[in-house]
Amino acid sequence: MAFLRLLDYLRQIRQDRLDEILLLDDRIRTDKESDVIEIVKSYLRHRYDCDKIFVNIKPFSLSAAFLIGDVISYSEPTFSDLTSYIIGDRVSYTITVNTIEYTYIYECVTNTVDELPTDTGFWIRLVENETLLYCIKDSTGNAYDDTEFFIQKDGRNSQIKQYCVSITLYELHKLINPRNVPDLRTSGRDEAIEDLKLIQKGRLTPDLPIYADTTQGEIISWGNTDSSAYHY
Repeated sequence: MAFLRLLDYLRQIRQDRLDEILLLDDRIRTDKESDVIEIVKSYLRHRYDCDKIFVNIKPFSLSAAFLIGDVISYSEPTFSDLTSYIIGDRVSYTITVNTIEYTYIYECVTNTVDELPTDTGFWIRLVENETLLYCIKDSTGNAYDDTEFFIQKDGRNSQIKQYCVSITLYELHKLINPRNVPDLRTSGRDEAIEDLKLIQKGRLTPDLPIYADTTQGEIISWGNTDSSAYHY
């Protein structure tokens, strides 16, 4: 998996509008996304540890080994009314509430063939599908809800996510008509770039892991008060 996921975009654009831009081919998004992440890194790598910032989301699996700091997505297969389910089986199922779709993970509590996951006599609802977990202790074979190893948290920096999404949406609109990009997307891209320039100059200091090179000193930008982050 990648640093960003489709759900990150849906906070800024409706699914149908995104589908229209992508022509139902999500590879267009991921290609542009990779380019944009390299652009964002160019503003950060002089001071911040990009390897720790741009972590790829990993799919959850009981057999996988996870390390402290890993960001993990927990999901289950989609429910099918043609499948026989037994106690303990888990599925994902989408419901609509006030025209908005939500996808949740359900666990089977009574053997069933075609009872919908919304039937509480056969299923219990656990968490949203693609819930993000943050690994707090190296883990192999531990359940997603074992709080000794995982907490439900998005370990990615929200500012950086927003910058990447805003710039990528602008670039995707350019593919359709470079002379007619919506003002909303242009302003979103411009604001993201301006913030990144301020970060590059040290005038904006996001909560990001600092790149520590203990072999030499660092250039300190005027106005920076975080003296403990530097080595002399």
